[in-house]
Amino acid sequence: MAEQDASLPDRQAPSALEELLSRFRPGTSGPCECGRPHEIRTRLVVVRPGALNDIPAALTDVGLSGKLVVTFDKNIRPIVETKVCPVLKEALVKFEPLCIDKPGEVQADLVTAGELMERLPQDAKTLMCVGSGTMNDLSKY
Repeated sequence: MAEQDASLPDRQAPSALEELLSRFRPGTSGPCECGRPHEIRTRLVVVRPGALNDIPAALTDVGLSGKLVVTFDKNIRPIVETKVCPVLKEALVKFEPLCIDKPGEVQADLVTAGELMERLPQDAKTLMCVGSGTMNDLSKY
């Protein structure tokens, strides 16, 4: 094993954020329960203070239009109601909030995904999840 050159700075391990973002590089794919690979088509990631204000422009930039459904759980409801909804209203985005409000912690399972799908408005074009990975997983069903 070669010794590390003392003149080179130690390379720090990637931060949790860097690791997370690396999973969303356009064109990456991963295994699925169905056995087929699926391409991840992340078109935009914004990480900065005040990024919530960028939501309306981001929707336009990635070509999303029509009715937006904002999905979230009861734990994140105050943030959606006080931060996200006002930004969308001010920008005249057509949207509907949809809270999964169940006793206990929300689980990313087929039953809850079915409940979410039943509650989606007929004219929904885009889902935007606010909050946890669980809600994100449910919105992907």
